[in-house]
Amino acid sequence: MTPAARMEYWMYTVIGKENNMNILYEADDGTIFDNEYDCLFYEEKKDHLNLEGVLIYTKDKVTLGFDLDDLLNEKYYNYSEKVILHNEKEFKDFIWLAEYCGWCEWYDFITSPGIWVRYEENGNGRWKKVDKLTL
Repeated sequence: MTPAARMEYWMYTVIGKENNMNILYEADDGTIFDNEYDCLFYEEKKDHLNLEGVLIYTKDKVTLGFDLDDLLNEKYYNYSEKVILHNEKEFKDFIWLAEYCGWCEWYDFITSPGIWVRYEENGNGRWKKVDKLTL
């Protein structure tokens, strides 16, 4: 049997065998997956741990803490009324998520760490930075 073929990709390595349909995906830290999307999600989750500190509030003042295992859940975007970004690292990971998911209302208006509140303008959602949190 020949050694496994290796192909380097942006976020992971594909390990395959010439005469076998079995393809494995290796994350940067050596963790092996048999599913490409599980491997990609693992890498993304590992690279954006600062999202855990982001606080998101609904209009009913319920906190939606980020669950890294449920990162792409649209509840974060659809029901958010207040967002608290404590530092630059949280802000960068937050904007990465917004761009990755296409949640343009977030990355168009939320431009720095701080407390951001959603408001309506001509039927469109907008965000403004406030000095202190008012719940």
